[in-house]
Amino acid sequence: MRNTRATRKLLAILSLASCLIQLPAPAVATQEQRLLKLYTEGKCDQVWRELWKDARQGNDAALERLAGQFFGGLYPPSYFPATRDGLGWYAAHNSIALMLYARKSFSEELRKHGMVADPLMDLMGGYYEPGAAEKVRSVNKCFMGKSALDTCYNLAVKYKLIPTFEQYVVLIDNAPRPAFCPPSAPIGHQLPTDEELGLGKAAE
Repeated sequence: MRNTRATRKLLAILSLASCLIQLPAPAVATQEQRLLKLYTEGKCDQVWRELWKDARQGNDAALERLAGQFFGGLYPPSYFPATRDGLGWYAAHNSIALMLYARKSFSEELRKHGMVADPLMDLMGGYYEPGAAEKVRSVNKCFMGKSALDTCYNLAVKYKLIPTFEQYVVLIDNAPRPAFCPPSAPIGHQLPTDEELGLGKAAE
C-alpha cells in the first residue's frame, strides 16, 4: 500500500537528518536545524546549495552525505523538466556518480557490491545505454577485486558510465534548473504521483 503524503514527508526529513548527524560537533545542531527548517519550508534549492558548497570542493564527507540524499527526496540541479518516469533514474545516476567520487568513504560497499550490485542490473537496464551492462560488470569486477579504487574509478570514467568529478561539478554548477524536492518526496524507488509532480491530475 502506498505511504501517505505525511508519512513520506516525515521519512524524507528523517533521511536528511540521518546524513546531517555525521557532521562534526558543534556544527551538527546548527546546520541540522537550519537545513531541516529549509527542507520543511520547501526551500530545497537552498538545502542543496548548503550541502554542495563543500562537496564541490571534493570533500569526501560532504560527498558521502550528499550521495545519500537523493532517495530521501532531494534532487540536484538539472537540465530538463522532471518527469515521473525519469526521477528514479536521475536519482540513481547522481547517487552512483557521487558514491564513486567519494569512493574512499564507500570502499566497503564498493568492494562488496561494485558500482551497481548484480541483482540491480536488470532494474538499471533502462538507465544505461545498450551494451553498457558489460562495462558496468567490468567496473564491478575491478572494485570487487584487488585493484586500487582510483583505478576502478578511472575505468568507469573511461567507459563513460560517469563523468569525471571536474565535469560533474561544471554540469551541476551550470544547470539552469535549480535543485528540487517533489511534493511528498519519494522514498526509495517510490515515485510521487503526476499530480504531486505538477504534471496534471492523478488518474481517478
